[in-house]
Amino acid sequence: MTKKLIIAILLFFAFSSCGFKPLNQIEKNNYFVNNINSEGEKRIAYFLKEKILLNSKSNAKNKFNINLKIKKDKEIKEKKISGKISSYKVILNVILLIEDIENSKKISNNFIKSTAYNVANNHSDTLTNEKKATELLTEEISDDITNFLIIYLNR
Repeated sequence: MTKKLIIAILLFFAFSSCGFKPLNQIEKNNYFVNNINSEGEKRIAYFLKEKILLNSKSNAKNKFNINLKIKKDKEIKEKKISGKISSYKVILNVILLIEDIENSKKISNNFIKSTAYNVANNHSDTLTNEKKATELLTEEISDDITNFLIIYLNR
């Protein structure tokens, strides 16, 4: 019993003052996006713009212009023996170009995500599956972009 208590106390002191901060507790709103330009898929661009601007704060010291190049591809993933397509693969490629207004420094990063979706009996259900897969990929990439900005600014 005393060994467990001593170990618990030592662990408490060891981890209580290490200075570790999880990524989601670092100040997110330490940048301001002056302008966002996009080319490619309009629906995806709108969602990404809204997500980036959600964390933007007008009185932040870091000011950026952002360009997004969005490309969505759809490939056949599987075919049945009869030649019918059974699933597709959606690939979302977003090239992020950031220009720091203060020092004219330019940063670029490429975000690529892919997922598969099944072909349904009805064409409308297949389109719904594709839309859900695209929304999922867009959400993942928006989180990646936000985390990239946070990590870049906290270096």
